[in-house]
Amino acid sequence: MKSKSTKILLDIYKEFLNYFWLRPESAIVQSFRAIELRKTVYQRISKKNKFLDVSCGDGVFTFIALGGKLGTSFDSYKSIKNKQRSAKFDAYDHIDKNFKIKILKKPSYKIDTGTDWKLNLLKKSKHLKLFKKLVLHNNEKRFPLNDNHFDFVYSNSAYWVKNIKQHLIDMKRVAKKNGYLYLHVKFKDTYLATLIKNQTKISFGPKFEKIIDGGRYETWKGLKTKKEFDKILDGISGLKVISYKPLYGDIIMLIWDIGFRPLFKPLFEMSKSLNKTKYIKVKTEWIKILYDMSENFISNYKPKKKGAMEYTILLKKVY
Repeated sequence: MKSKSTKILLDIYKEFLNYFWLRPESAIVQSFRAIELRKTVYQRISKKNKFLDVSCGDGVFTFIALGGKLGTSFDSYKSIKNKQRSAKFDAYDHIDKNFKIKILKKPSYKIDTGTDWKLNLLKKSKHLKLFKKLVLHNNEKRFPLNDNHFDFVYSNSAYWVKNIKQHLIDMKRVAKKNGYLYLHVKFKDTYLATLIKNQTKISFGPKFEKIIDGGRYETWKGLKTKKEFDKILDGISGLKVISYKPLYGDIIMLIWDIGFRPLFKPLFEMSKSLNKTKYIKVKTEWIKILYDMSENFISNYKPKKKGAMEYTILLKKVY
């Protein structure tokens, strides 16, 4: 018999499979992120507390993490520009004039403020009615937000910021005393060590590696080794580490490293050629197969204590 937490994880996984059905590797990673965010929010803050979602994007991640559900007819691919993704181009940074979201269930929390540096993503997130306020903001700059304002500050993108130490200090600034900073962070050494090219003696060649990377590594301007990041944290006074644990790595990293990313462009074009009825039929069957194949693995996965690709860190602002 599955535990209550496992059932919640699987429900979240189903939601992300619906949203990322053409990119199931993203559904897996986001599910493990989401279940940890959900647990932390439910345990640490009330619905009256002020929540800041840094780099909220289109808002769907936090929406699902906090209990929201979306219709089968809606997913991540309803409004994108289908070009080859690179460090300079994000296919999702686009919104059609007829963009709509089908909401089946609202999340249990409302979020006070969401920020992102891409206007189109903020426009998408507005449709979720999850955020009380949305702010266009480049994380390389100081937040246009008041000091000591938020009870909970969440970010899964700190390592995208070149001056990561200043960014962390700024997140601390806007948090209240005894408020929390909650981070999902990748590290350079554990990330590189878990890539396909470093996990096998077989050489797939530079063309393979370039296609697989797709420009993602170049965008992580603040990526540090775990040792470097820990030193930065130690150098920021007034923050107490409450929790610091591995989120995922090993086999999940290998799945995520390749996944359907290289084939996404033609897969999307094929899906776009279907009428609405056929689209939902194909999508539903696709999701069922993926879920049935992976349910046992998702239910029983435990990250290794060392060498994970991504970690979850909960910090408390003590002064």
